[in-house]
Amino acid sequence: MTPAGFALATLVAVNVLTAIIWAKLMFRGWRGYWNAVAYTFTPDIVSFFQGRLLRDWDASFKLTIWGFLNVATFVGEWMLIHKLGIL
Repeated sequence: MTPAGFALATLVAVNVLTAIIWAKLMFRGWRGYWNAVAYTFTPDIVSFFQGRLLRDWDASFKLTIWGFLNVATFVGEWMLIHKLGIL
């Protein structure tokens, strides 16, 4: 395996682990994560009439922040790999 291939494989493995860690910290487990996904796909008007609008907004916000954290982690690792001259 080339050094670039090894670096990319390591980057993928580390990013999967960090995504799991971020999810566990932000959603307090997988049930909270899947509830956030469900609230994200529920239209706001439906959540409003069900009395769950604030929970819907909170879950959607958490899922968005989780996504941005994962992207930021990936970009930071990618920049570090390039700075070290591995790729």
